[in-house]
Amino acid sequence: MTTNTSLEKLLELLPHASDGQVALAVAYYVDVVLTHRPFDSRTLLEQYPTIRQRDPANMSAVLLSLHQKGALNREGMRGGRWMYSVSKKAIRGIEKELTAGGWFDADKKAEPGQLIGEVSKSLATAVATIPDLDERGYIEEALSCLHVSVGAYRAGVLMGWAATIDHLRRKIEQVGFAQFCSVYQRHFQRLHHQVQTRDDLEYYEDNRLLLVCQDLGIYDKAVKAQLDQALDLRNACAHPTMVKPGIHAVRKYFEDIINYVLSKP
Repeated sequence: MTTNTSLEKLLELLPHASDGQVALAVAYYVDVVLTHRPFDSRTLLEQYPTIRQRDPANMSAVLLSLHQKGALNREGMRGGRWMYSVSKKAIRGIEKELTAGGWFDADKKAEPGQLIGEVSKSLATAVATIPDLDERGYIEEALSCLHVSVGAYRAGVLMGWAATIDHLRRKIEQVGFAQFCSVYQRHFQRLHHQVQTRDDLEYYEDNRLLLVCQDLGIYDKAVKAQLDQALDLRNACAHPTMVKPGIHAVRKYFEDIINYVLSKP
């Protein structure tokens, strides 16, 4: 079964007059398409800059209402926030509407090899936009992990992030280590390690580097939200957990790191 992974396209196919209907559509996209579960209100709000929808005034209240209606399951608390997943009943209802709208190609059930081939072809076009030949070669090697005979999606995700964070460290070097240190200390007060070379940046956590890169003007807030999701997937894939990303989530991951980072000179 093939899907179009565009959140904007999904919203076009679903009725979304109310904040709750939009939030449920976004929740389905995060939970089912991106396999990013469980999620909280903040996770959903990170998607709103990518769509032409206003943020609800109180996302936590919206999610509580969806939970009370049986559309969302509660999965415990994390960091003081309720975590949710979309209920099976809600997934069935959404996918019924999506099938009618052509999101799912119900008549053509693609074989795994065919589906992966389509994804690989799509990503090959994106890879061609990477100007640095070393980075391009590395990402091509990462994408070989997606081949039907390999199926090492998690390994591909880890390789993709290694290229991404190395690219961002190089951008920081171009801006200047003194500027990096100044911005970092504004957010986190104390430097962990003297920063005089690009290698010294390896002592700094990736999530903190993403915030500093935003403040340095390397990208904007909306891009950082997408990179935060990419890092979440990378972290989930780095440990022997139950997280096994699907091919569509992996495709979006590579599209994001290429379009937002690696394709930039």
